Amino acid sequence: MAVVVGLSSSEAKANSDEDRSLMSALPEAVPWMILSMSLSIFNKWIFLSSGGDFPFPMTLSCCHMGATTVSLHLLRLWRPQLFPHWKLNWELARIALLVGSLLAVSVVLSNSAAVLLSVAFVNMLKGGNPVVALFLSLVLGLALSKATQLLWPVLIIMTGAIATIHGELYLSHLGLALLVTAILVEQFRLIVFKSMMSGGHSLDPLSALALFAPVALCGTLPCAAYEWRHSAAASDASRSGAVQVAALALNAMVAVSLNIAYSRLLKVASPVTFTVFGTFKDVTTAGLSLLVVGGVVTPQQLCGYGVTLIGMVYYDRIKQSQ
Repeated sequence: MAVVVGLSSSEAKANSDEDRSLMSALPEAVPWMILSMSLSIFNKWIFLSSGGDFPFPMTLSCCHMGATTVSLHLLRLWRPQLFPHWKLNWELARIALLVGSLLAVSVVLSNSAAVLLSVAFVNMLKGGNPVVALFLSLVLGLALSKATQLLWPVLIIMTGAIATIHGELYLSHLGLALLVTAILVEQFRLIVFKSMMSGGHSLDPLSALALFAPVALCGTLPCAAYEWRHSAAASDASRSGAVQVAALALNAMVAVSLNIAYSRLLKVASPVTFTVFGTFKDVTTAGLSLLVVGGVVTPQQLCGYGVTLIGMVYYDRIKQSQ
């Protein structure tokens, strides 16, 4: 509870440069969106038997955090000037422990829910992420007047994102519970991680990431070990060839770059703004995938894309006026 109380005061002290509008944060958002879409496609290829033939999502997530941990701490030893606000005290250690633990829980719940729910249903629920982020930000210290102003554009963005979804909405009550919990955990993690880079802590993005990555690695390692031990394909994967090893190494490098871009964006954007960018990225990915595979875009989806853009413009105008 002490971490949550401290978090509220940190959020309240964040200056305007740490809560930019969409347009002001765009230079940091574009690299993050491109890397995120690239890694999503890369991961799908890694999992395919006709591609990387490595169907271990938890193990891959663990590799990502391991590569991030090793890369950042080697870089910190080699170029300490890139970590100008590096520090470690008990309060920051507790926050880093919380962020890393939340990431591990979120990954486990999301992967479990994905097995039980259709892709369309998962995307529909993810469309509500901005609303969840706004609600949690309000609970943890965002002024009521600001939250009220942002509510309408956030609802418009959510409506547009949901309208772009196409596919069978297969429902599992257990899957629904797991995914809703994963969304809440992930949005809370965003807010806690943001507190490490704002207010009294004011860590730079690399220092904040270097603090929580080892904890996230330790959190995902047991799940990866369990997945590896109980998978029939593990024995085949353990005899991987040079191409697979090279693909996994390249995948890990992309993940490290994405984690750095993620931290840089969250440094200059509020959790709500970050989530709005995430929703736009998901909608864009869905639209591009339809174009690539030659799918038919329905009138409902076209309206959804338009409504999402209108909501983002509306959101940006309000952020600039606050």
